[in-house]
Amino acid sequence: ITDTGDGINIDLGATAVASQALVIASGNMVRTTDLFSLTDSGASTGNLLDINVSPAAVGGTGNVIDITTATTSSTKNLIDLNFGNLADTGDAINISMGAAAVGAQAFVATTSAGVRTASAIQITENNTTGTVPSIQYDSAQTRGGFLDLNATGLLVTENLIDVTMTGAFTSNVLDINASPGAVGATGNIIDITTATTSSTSNLIDLNFGAITDTGDALNIDLGATAVASQALVIASGNMLRTTNLVDLTESGTASGNMLDLNFAATASTGDAINISMGSTNLAGGAFVVADAGGVRTDAIIDITSASTATADAGAIMQINGTGIMAGANVLDINVSGGSTSGNVIDVTTSGTSSTSNLIDLNFGAITDTGDGINIDLGATAVAS
Repeated sequence: ITDTGDGINIDLGATAVASQALVIASGNMVRTTDLFSLTDSGASTGNLLDINVSPAAVGGTGNVIDITTATTSSTKNLIDLNFGNLADTGDAINISMGAAAVGAQAFVATTSAGVRTASAIQITENNTTGTVPSIQYDSAQTRGGFLDLNATGLLVTENLIDVTMTGAFTSNVLDINASPGAVGATGNIIDITTATTSSTSNLIDLNFGAITDTGDALNIDLGATAVASQALVIASGNMLRTTNLVDLTESGTASGNMLDLNFAATASTGDAINISMGSTNLAGGAFVVADAGGVRTDAIIDITSASTATADAGAIMQINGTGIMAGANVLDINVSGGSTSGNVIDVTTSGTSSTSNLIDLNFGAITDTGDGINIDLGATAVAS
């Protein structure tokens, strides 16, 4: 029959403040069945358990549902949700925050201090064909952010965020796609700012394992329209640095170049390396080779050019000095180790005939008093 009445209806009066609507006390026993069981066999449109809290109850201090464990340890779950082997489309837990619940949190997990042996939150996923993520966050908010980590404890061996990949994956471990609207913003995609306390750890630390990796540690690909973007910018603060700003150390027997610059087949007008020393860096050198001993088999500086330039602006090496130098040389070569067969400066022509001079000295239309070539043999150079 179409009953509309309730199976059990309990109505506590307004003054029954110390009464409980339903109390179930289980004795000290080893139960083999459920203490409380709800079974719904029909295609119901209503809720199996429905709790409606009035505004007056919301203002109270008690919880709508409160589960407190006893003093004895247990291996059972406080809440255990199991989906059967069928195509469910409903959610295990669905939390809808009303527009006015601005001070409420959807989920709060608070752990006490101690030596934890299990994770506070654990998700075990075995998705093999689906394209949906384990956690999906869709937001239209303009404030607040997605995730805020405030770590005050001193992590010793574990990481704040730890990602371990053991499978052969073809997608990215971390993939960030910025839409045109996000690109036009002034915020950074990734921003790392240190606190006021000094630290000896690295902000970003990349370590390749002892395997034959072929990928790059850092790969930057600027699109064809990113004409005003720079691939890497390093700005040193106004400080008295005691270490190198950029340090490259090669420990292996490498056959590749430590730094390799290649221009594509385009008519570029920029320089491969441009160094501006300024007017205050008077004690530093623009390019210094500090140590290159041993029986070398390759030149320290090697320039190979097939240039067909027709003006001095296209010279293989050009030095333009505009300052008045008092005592310093434009080009200074000091040889202290001696030479048994090689020359300090060696000019050798190829098999192609040339009409130009090997060395060409030109005095400008000024009253020079110096010599074109000045050779001073020391008193002991008796065989020179």
